[in-house]
Amino acid sequence: MSPASGFFNSGQSVQITATPNIGLIFNGWTGSGTGSYTGSDNPATVTVNGPTTETAAFVVAPAKLQFTASTYGVTEGVTQANIAVERTGDSSVAGTVDFGTTDNTAHQNKDYTLAGGTLSFAAGEMSKNFSVLITDNAYVDGNRSVTITLSNATGGVTLGTLTTAFLTITDNDSQTPTSNPLDNPDALFFVRQQYSDFLGREPDPGGLAYWAEQVSSCGSNVACIVSRRVGASAAFFVENEFQRTCSVVNRIHRAAHGTVPG
Repeated sequence: MSPASGFFNSGQSVQITATPNIGLIFNGWTGSGTGSYTGSDNPATVTVNGPTTETAAFVVAPAKLQFTASTYGVTEGVTQANIAVERTGDSSVAGTVDFGTTDNTAHQNKDYTLAGGTLSFAAGEMSKNFSVLITDNAYVDGNRSVTITLSNATGGVTLGTLTTAFLTITDNDSQTPTSNPLDNPDALFFVRQQYSDFLGREPDPGGLAYWAEQVSSCGSNVACIVSRRVGASAAFFVENEFQRTCSVVNRIHRAAHGTVPG
């Protein structure tokens, strides 16, 4: 807030307002003079009976984490949606927040890949993104939505007000498909789904090209295609990246339930 001054008649009532800078919150007035006002109202009304000075106090707002919007959108043909989480208030503290997706009108077995994890904010970091992988499923099923949530803020941060949002997936299909995208000759859809299902991420270009070529090189040989698909899936299953992820899931399940999954 910038200082301001003015001249008023004795007995005149004046309304004053304090506007905090970003990251601060109003914390009350202190005044001097015969018409001074002390309190937490903002705006406040001061009756001037002589020389009067009013000073607004501000404090650093608590650190809060929340979504940047209540709705996000993506076209089905786009492979992933980026969801932004922002920090408001105190930027000097570190903290974490969990994120996750749940089915709304969209379903994780055909419209998107279930997403979940933890975002870590270092001191000074004001925003982070996470991705939700989108499935271009070829169904004519209209626009669908995913519910996304933030929870379990830890460290020096708390949750803000915008902790639930919705991701709308805009359908890009206008007619019933005549074939399954998994059967596309270039095998790109099949391989992309392996990355989504096993690793929960977008494929790297080299890996996508390599595994797609392994299947597509079979041409129309059905036995070869089936064998190469099985081999590709098996390779993802024993991939170190997937094994480390499964190990984490097993430990969480054991801590929560006393058993391993299955």
